[in-house]
Amino acid sequence: MAAHNYGTYVDSKGYLTICAGPLRGTRVHRLIAQAKLGRALKRDEVVHHINGNKLDCSPENLQVMNERDHNAVSAKQAWYLKTYVEPREKAAWDAYFESANT
Repeated sequence: MAAHNYGTYVDSKGYLTICAGPLRGTRVHRLIAQAKLGRALKRDEVVHHINGNKLDCSPENLQVMNERDHNAVSAKQAWYLKTYVEPREKAAWDAYFESANT
C-alpha cells in the first residue's frame, strides 16, 4: 500500500498522484504544468521533471515538451546519472523511493 499524504500518494511509477475526488488518478505534475501554461496539455505533450525527481512538482522543475524530445532528454539524463552519480547516492534514492511506496 502506498503512503498517502494530503489526498495524494506515490504511484507505481514514482509520480505524486491524486487519490480522491473528481481528479482521482491524475498525476500532480500534469495539473501544475497545465496551470503554469494556462491551458490543458495537448495530446502530444508530456511533462518533464528537469531535476529528475518525480516528486518535485514545483513549476520551476516542470517543462512541457513533445514525447520525442522528452525521450531524448530523459535518455541523456539517465546516461549522466548512471555515468557520474556516485552509486551510494543512487542507493540512497532507491531506498527513499522504496520507502515512499510501502
